[in-house]
Amino acid sequence: METGNHNLRRTLQGGIGMTANDIRALRTRHGLTQRELARRLRVDPVTISRWETGTRSPDKHSLERLLRVARRLERGGNPTASGVAVP
Repeated sequence: METGNHNLRRTLQGGIGMTANDIRALRTRHGLTQRELARRLRVDPVTISRWETGTRSPDKHSLERLLRVARRLERGGNPTASGVAVP
């Protein structure tokens, strides 16, 4: 999993994007289900599944939100995309 962590660090520092493995590693490392991550990103849980299997990749807007959530999770802060608590 070290490679995934390295890729995530590179991405958080301004890299191009996140791979399917990066997204799955981020989610599982922080104990989130696909549904929970989807709620934080305001996307359908099927979207998370597609990203994690590599069937689809996040568009620019979704990737930006995903990176914001990832930064907050990695810092241990509030992981919501907008800064507003998710019920």
